[in-house]
Amino acid sequence: MKKQPVKILFVCLGNICRSPLAEAIFNKRILDLGLSDQLIADSCGTGSYHIGENPDPRTLAVAKTHGIPISHRCRQLHVNDFTGFDMILAMDESNKKNILLKGGEAFSRKVWLMRAFDPEGGEQVPDPYHGRESEFEEVYQILDRSVSGFIRYLKKEMLTDEPGSEG
Repeated sequence: MKKQPVKILFVCLGNICRSPLAEAIFNKRILDLGLSDQLIADSCGTGSYHIGENPDPRTLAVAKTHGIPISHRCRQLHVNDFTGFDMILAMDESNKKNILLKGGEAFSRKVWLMRAFDPEGGEQVPDPYHGRESEFEEVYQILDRSVSGFIRYLKKEMLTDEPGSEG
Protein backbone atom coordinates (compact mmCIF):
# COMPACT_ATOMS: atom_id res chain seq x y z
CA MET A 1 0.00 0.00 0.00
CA LYS A 2 1.32 3.43 -0.93
CA LYS A 3 2.00 5.73 2.00
CA GLN A 4 0.15 9.05 1.96
CA PRO A 5 2.37 12.08 1.30
CA VAL A 6 3.28 14.31 4.23
CA LYS A 7 1.58 17.69 3.76
CA ILE A 8 3.38 20.85 4.85
CA LEU A 9 1.95 24.37 5.18
CA PHE A 10 4.22 27.43 5.42
CA VAL A 11 2.54 30.45 7.04
CA CYS A 12 3.40 34.14 7.38
CA LEU A 13 1.27 37.27 7.74
CA GLY A 14 0.26 38.25 4.20
CA ASN A 15 1.51 35.28 2.14
CA ILE A 16 3.44 37.51 -0.25
CA CYS A 17 7.03 37.40 1.10
CA ARG A 18 8.23 34.70 3.46
CA SER A 19 5.80 31.80 3.19
CA PRO A 20 5.58 31.63 -0.62
CA LEU A 21 9.38 31.80 -0.77
CA ALA A 22 9.69 28.99 1.80
CA GLU A 23 7.16 26.92 -0.16
CA ALA A 24 9.03 27.51 -3.43
CA ILE A 25 12.45 26.64 -1.97
CA PHE A 26 10.96 23.52 -0.39
CA ASN A 27 9.24 22.44 -3.62
CA LYS A 28 12.41 22.93 -5.67
CA ARG A 29 14.48 21.01 -3.15
CA ILE A 30 12.08 18.04 -2.90
CA LEU A 31 11.84 17.90 -6.70
CA ASP A 32 15.64 17.81 -6.96
CA LEU A 33 15.78 15.08 -4.29
CA GLY A 34 13.06 12.98 -5.94
CA LEU A 35 10.73 13.35 -2.94
CA SER A 36 7.76 15.01 -4.69
CA ASP A 37 5.65 11.88 -4.29
CA GLN A 38 6.26 11.85 -0.52
CA LEU A 39 5.91 15.55 0.33
CA ILE A 40 3.36 18.20 -0.64
CA ALA A 41 3.64 21.87 0.30
CA ASP A 42 1.49 24.98 0.21
CA SER A 43 1.62 28.38 1.87
CA CYS A 44 -0.82 30.94 3.21
CA GLY A 45 -1.08 33.99 5.42
CA THR A 46 -2.87 34.63 8.66
CA GLY A 47 -4.12 37.96 7.29
CA SER A 48 -6.48 38.60 4.39
CA TYR A 49 -4.55 41.53 2.91
CA HIS A 50 -3.39 39.98 -0.37
CA ILE A 51 -5.80 37.14 -1.20
CA GLY A 52 -5.51 36.18 -4.87
CA GLU A 53 -2.41 38.29 -5.50
CA ASN A 54 0.99 37.15 -6.71
CA PRO A 55 3.89 37.22 -4.25
CA ASP A 56 5.75 40.50 -3.73
CA PRO A 57 7.92 41.41 -6.77
CA ARG A 58 11.00 41.48 -4.51
CA THR A 59 10.23 37.91 -3.41
CA LEU A 60 9.91 36.86 -7.04
CA ALA A 61 13.20 38.61 -7.89
CA VAL A 62 15.23 36.97 -5.11
CA ALA A 63 13.75 33.57 -6.00
CA LYS A 64 14.65 34.06 -9.66
CA THR A 65 18.21 35.05 -8.71
CA HIS A 66 18.57 31.68 -6.98
CA GLY A 67 16.83 29.63 -9.68
CA ILE A 68 13.72 29.00 -7.58
CA PRO A 69 10.44 29.05 -9.54
CA ILE A 70 7.38 30.44 -7.77
CA SER A 71 3.86 29.73 -8.98
CA HIS A 72 1.53 30.87 -6.23
CA ARG A 73 -1.54 32.97 -5.53
CA CYS A 74 -1.84 34.31 -2.01
CA ARG A 75 -4.47 32.85 0.27
CA GLN A 76 -5.51 33.09 3.89
CA LEU A 77 -5.24 30.37 6.52
CA HIS A 78 -8.48 28.38 6.68
CA VAL A 79 -9.82 26.19 9.47
CA ASN A 80 -9.65 23.17 7.10
CA ASP A 81 -5.86 23.60 6.93
CA PHE A 82 -5.57 22.20 10.44
CA THR A 83 -6.87 18.81 9.36
CA GLY A 84 -5.52 18.98 5.80
CA PHE A 85 -1.85 19.44 6.72
CA ASP A 86 0.48 17.32 8.84
CA MET A 87 2.83 20.17 9.80
CA ILE A 88 2.35 23.93 9.85
CA LEU A 89 5.47 26.09 9.89
CA ALA A 90 5.09 29.65 11.14
CA MET A 91 7.62 32.29 10.17
CA ASP A 92 7.51 34.07 13.55
CA GLU A 93 5.93 33.99 17.01
CA SER A 94 3.14 36.37 15.99
CA ASN A 95 2.17 34.08 13.09
CA LYS A 96 2.30 31.07 15.41
CA LYS A 97 0.06 32.80 17.94
CA ASN A 98 -2.47 33.71 15.22
CA ILE A 99 -2.39 30.17 13.82
CA LEU A 100 -3.14 28.72 17.26
CA LEU A 101 -5.91 31.28 17.88
CA LYS A 102 -7.61 30.12 14.70
CA GLY A 103 -7.03 26.39 15.13
CA GLY A 104 -7.04 25.98 18.85
CA GLU A 105 -4.58 24.28 21.16
CA ALA A 106 -5.75 20.86 19.91
CA PHE A 107 -3.59 21.43 16.83
CA SER A 108 -0.55 22.88 18.63
CA ARG A 109 1.50 19.70 18.04
CA LYS A 110 1.36 20.44 14.29
CA VAL A 111 2.61 24.02 14.56
CA TRP A 112 6.36 24.72 14.49
CA LEU A 113 8.53 27.78 14.03
CA MET A 114 10.41 27.68 10.72
CA ARG A 115 13.73 28.51 12.34
CA ALA A 116 13.48 25.49 14.63
CA PHE A 117 15.19 23.79 11.66
CA ASP A 118 17.83 26.50 11.00
CA PRO A 119 21.25 24.99 11.77
CA GLU A 120 22.48 28.50 12.66
CA GLY A 121 19.68 28.94 15.19
CA GLY A 122 17.41 31.94 15.59
CA GLU A 123 13.77 32.32 16.42
CA GLN A 124 12.05 34.47 13.81
CA VAL A 125 12.19 34.77 10.05
CA PRO A 126 12.13 38.58 9.80
CA ASP A 127 9.42 40.14 7.66
CA PRO A 128 11.16 42.01 4.82
CA TYR A 129 7.99 43.68 3.49
CA HIS A 130 8.87 47.21 4.65
CA GLY A 131 12.59 46.74 4.07
CA ARG A 132 15.12 46.94 1.29
CA GLU A 133 15.90 44.29 -1.33
CA SER A 134 18.94 43.20 0.71
CA GLU A 135 16.53 42.10 3.44
CA PHE A 136 14.79 39.79 0.96
CA GLU A 137 18.16 38.18 0.28
CA GLU A 138 18.72 37.75 4.02
CA VAL A 139 15.31 36.08 4.33
CA TYR A 140 16.15 33.83 1.38
CA GLN A 141 19.36 32.70 3.13
CA ILE A 142 17.49 31.98 6.39
CA LEU A 143 14.77 30.05 4.57
CA ASP A 144 17.26 28.15 2.43
CA ARG A 145 19.10 26.91 5.55
CA SER A 146 15.87 26.23 7.43
CA VAL A 147 14.30 24.30 4.55
CA SER A 148 17.45 22.15 4.27
CA GLY A 149 17.30 21.40 7.98
CA PHE A 150 13.58 20.73 7.78
CA ILE A 151 14.01 18.24 4.93
CA ARG A 152 16.73 16.44 6.92
CA TYR A 153 14.28 16.24 9.83
CA LEU A 154 11.49 14.91 7.59
CA LYS A 155 13.74 12.29 6.02
CA LYS A 156 14.84 11.09 9.45
CA GLU A 157 11.50 11.25 11.29
CA MET A 158 8.68 10.93 8.77
CA LEU A 159 9.83 9.46 5.49
CA THR A 160 10.99 6.01 4.59
CA ASP A 161 13.23 4.85 1.79
CA GLU A 162 11.91 1.29 1.94
CA PRO A 163 9.74 0.36 -1.07
CA GLY A 164 6.34 -0.99 -0.12
CA SER A 165 6.54 0.09 3.49
CA GLU A 166 3.34 1.19 5.16
CA GLY A 167 2.81 4.06 7.58
